[in-house]
Amino acid sequence: MQLKAETRFGVMPNHHVDPIGAIVAPYAALTTGAVLVQVHSNMYLDDHAINGIEKLCVEELQTILGRKADFDLILKHAGNFDTDQFECLKSVVLFEDGLELPVEDSYLQKLANALFLDDVFVFRGPIESCYMLSWRSLKSGSKGMLPHV
Repeated sequence: MQLKAETRFGVMPNHHVDPIGAIVAPYAALTTGAVLVQVHSNMYLDDHAINGIEKLCVEELQTILGRKADFDLILKHAGNFDTDQFECLKSVVLFEDGLELPVEDSYLQKLANALFLDDVFVFRGPIESCYMLSWRSLKSGSKGMLPHV
């Protein structure tokens, strides 16, 4: 995901209760020195999404991690903001449960266009039989499997 030391990345509320989010976000922070910033304490109402979008610029977030439902709410309001609101944002990371239908590439492209992103990453899993996660990128496709420990 090309995180560097001091990269600021936002996490959606309750990312720590998601099996994938509980691994990816802290691991990314520990291995790269990136800084975790909570986007908002909740992400259920329109006001939460608007406040979250405003925080993107204030906190100079380069990546946001969350679930599709979080980004659905953000997409609903992204068009109401100027492009400079998203100037620091470079990528988004979606977490998918292995039981859900995979997010379509058209949705990832819509997200990339609306938020002016360089790339969108999707972590899917866990695949319980082998304790692995799959991950893919909008730009470069499947990235293979990662251990889920």
